[in-house]
Amino acid sequence: MKTLAATVLCMAAVACSDMENDLTGNESETSQSKGTVITAEAVLGENEQAMVSKAKQAGSPMTRVAVSPDGNGGLKYNWETGKTIPLYVYITDGTRRTTLTTTLKVESDRRGRFSFTVPADYKLASVKVAAATGKESDAENGAWATGIDATGKVTMGTPQSIDATSNKYNIPLYAKLTPVSADGKTASVTFSMLGSWIGVRAKSDMYYAASLYSVAVESDVLHMDGNLDLSTATPSWTPGNYRINEAGKEISDTIRVRGVVIGGSAAGKGTTLYSNMFYVWAKADASKNSTKKARVYVRDEAASLAGPVYKKADQFSSRNKFYREAKQVVQFADGHTYNFGINANLQESDGGLIITEYYHSTLAIGEYNWIEITNATNKTISLDDYYLVSPDCDNMRDFYVVELKDLQRLDWKKRGVGYPANSTTTIPAGRSICLAAGQVNSGWDAVKKNGLAYQMVNTQSGVGNLSAVSGGIRLPKFLCKGGWNIDFNDLANNIVDNLGVRVVYDPAANKFLTYAYYLGNVTFLRTKETGMSMPQKNFLPEAWSFMNITWDYLGAYHDRNGNYKPLAGYDGNGQAKNFQQYDQTSSSFDKQHFRPDAKHPSPI
Repeated sequence: MKTLAATVLCMAAVACSDMENDLTGNESETSQSKGTVITAEAVLGENEQAMVSKAKQAGSPMTRVAVSPDGNGGLKYNWETGKTIPLYVYITDGTRRTTLTTTLKVESDRRGRFSFTVPADYKLASVKVAAATGKESDAENGAWATGIDATGKVTMGTPQSIDATSNKYNIPLYAKLTPVSADGKTASVTFSMLGSWIGVRAKSDMYYAASLYSVAVESDVLHMDGNLDLSTATPSWTPGNYRINEAGKEISDTIRVRGVVIGGSAAGKGTTLYSNMFYVWAKADASKNSTKKARVYVRDEAASLAGPVYKKADQFSSRNKFYREAKQVVQFADGHTYNFGINANLQESDGGLIITEYYHSTLAIGEYNWIEITNATNKTISLDDYYLVSPDCDNMRDFYVVELKDLQRLDWKKRGVGYPANSTTTIPAGRSICLAAGQVNSGWDAVKKNGLAYQMVNTQSGVGNLSAVSGGIRLPKFLCKGGWNIDFNDLANNIVDNLGVRVVYDPAANKFLTYAYYLGNVTFLRTKETGMSMPQKNFLPEAWSFMNITWDYLGAYHDRNGNYKPLAGYDGNGQAKNFQQYDQTSSSFDKQHFRPDAKHPSPI
């Protein structure tokens, strides 16, 4: 993590009576009864001038709100002549106080002016002024003052979303209480940068392009919102509530991000590239010393919308899968930039295989099942040490495991794999394998003809010969690596991805409650949202949909249609309960069935 001081703006007073009229308008005709107009001219200090970039940004004018990396991990800010910046002003003579709004007018890349009126009953000799900048009309990113109350407390805020394609940012500046000049006509103030910048960029080995949906900042001192009290000699900061802090489940601030895409064609060609850097503003609570390493998370749509979850649950879900942790505990300083590069690589987390589609007919028509497993990364993945696992949650006894090491060994009736020339032990980048149970029908032929899958095999399992591929009544599906421990309460579980499972953390019992979803005559489609496509150890309803569709849709990863609906519970086929609770480990099922086995040996 790199740290550099960002621009701090220092203002010095100069004579400016010849420029008064164009700023104050009718206020220049004030009388003693109306008050006294004070005009301040702002000039960047010598040290700060050297930090101002004069180069125009690509696609935008030279403006105060444009930012660009300076090549060393920090930022450069530009001013544009003629710009006006909203300003919130606090005035006091030690006894009386008032607030007002005005504008700071930029006259060059290093100079600006603003004016304010001191009420007539104030003692000019004792007047002091403080100020904070508001939001500029043509910039949506960054941070700014949103208002000021009668006591001089300025409300600071950040946007609900960031446009990561824009380099135009509001820069939050403030000036602490400063006396007006002895003649009562001018003022000399110093504007300083408030808060810190968190630079974020991300990369991924995802084969398909994925849009980041939000960024979360987790720190014991940083906050995205709060109040700045200008009424004291040293302005004090009171942080707002964390944006995610429901019943103490999660302590972090989150902000929506637009315009950040990771993975995709470039990564698919074997090159993993970082996205462009974008910046999140946050302010450290000066009353606290940080004792924890800060983290910055990137999240997809489903994980972002799922809401706060208990900390323990985060260990098993995709919500906080991808993050960058600071190398050390940092005491965040105002005016500094802290950069986080986040590696959202699937193979470095839980693996790159996803259960992308599932079809289950019914027992009545003979168990026509279909499971599609996709390599979502940009590299070939070996099937060695991967297993498809299904516990039977109706009788709580039968436990089914299919070893995926060599798909040809699952063709125990020697009907032939779908693509003889393709590998049966690996899945290339972005491709899928399809495991069928029961009778082969036109769907198999259509997928094979159109090359929608990389490899297919008919396991010939069904009503009378159940396996992890066939559906049964309640058989959730797990992809596991390195074993078949599916206990959510065990940190060392082998789960890579799952389907038809709902997991709820019970803080009172300090354990996970696991439920199997009824897999009736329903087709599941994975990752219908536009977020990141990744394995997950927890079931997030927002990441799934269900509907009745035909075989024609199967075999195509990321296929989409207009019938998307959130998974809300299936109540068909006379099922009284949509979810069946089971809190058993894989070893507690006393009838464990494995494929291939002695009954279903390798055909080779």
